[in-house]
Amino acid sequence: GSLPNLKKLINSGLYSKNCITDFPALTYPTQVSMMTGTYTGNYLEELCHGVPSFHWMDRNENPPFLRSYNSVGSDERIQIYKLNDDLGNNCKTLFEMVGEGNTASISQFISRGANYLFPERKTKLILYYLLIKHSYNINKYITKANLVAVKKLLKTFENPKKFFETKEAPIASNLLFLSSDIMMHLYGFDSELYKLNLFHIDKALGILLEGLDKLGYLEETIIAISSDHGNYKANTLGDFGNF
Repeated sequence: GSLPNLKKLINSGLYSKNCITDFPALTYPTQVSMMTGTYTGNYLEELCHGVPSFHWMDRNENPPFLRSYNSVGSDERIQIYKLNDDLGNNCKTLFEMVGEGNTASISQFISRGANYLFPERKTKLILYYLLIKHSYNINKYITKANLVAVKKLLKTFENPKKFFETKEAPIASNLLFLSSDIMMHLYGFDSELYKLNLFHIDKALGILLEGLDKLGYLEETIIAISSDHGNYKANTLGDFGNF
């Protein structure tokens, strides 16, 4: 098909149709659910992660705890900086759960516990995100962003001592393709630009598989691919005013 590398992984592994990562699906809270294995809920009473958007709020909650991770908060800082702190103590990230060993987080904001984070500084990650989202030549930067992320992950296997305190390759890594989420929200799931980007992500995935194979890590590596949410065209729109 159009995504040969993804198809190769499906044919040699397990896959799920109509998988619901979390409900309702919003990017950042659902990303946290994937990275921690905890669902959202009434954070006042339940063991769940502390990232708002699905927080329970009623008249006894004053003032409400709100975040807008894509915008600037009251302290004039982009609120995405606060994401790892907002996780709270009722959950652990993948990096915190795997135990002893090197861990790498590539272009993923939810990185608490990772030994190596790319981009190395939060400011670089913000600029990386904003450049993709607001670039006039978006195809150029999207393609570059996908390849940079994959090549950086491969380098942690090629030369681990450069990124970690030991010479051991990472035992757990996470790579987020920011481009697919950005392209879908900008142009829609049925746009040609979004589909072209998926083709390029598959190409980048092929580079990752080939690189791991050459380094001798592919056969001992478990690869899990997931999405925080999908999208579709709604047939009707409801009015919440009377709800």
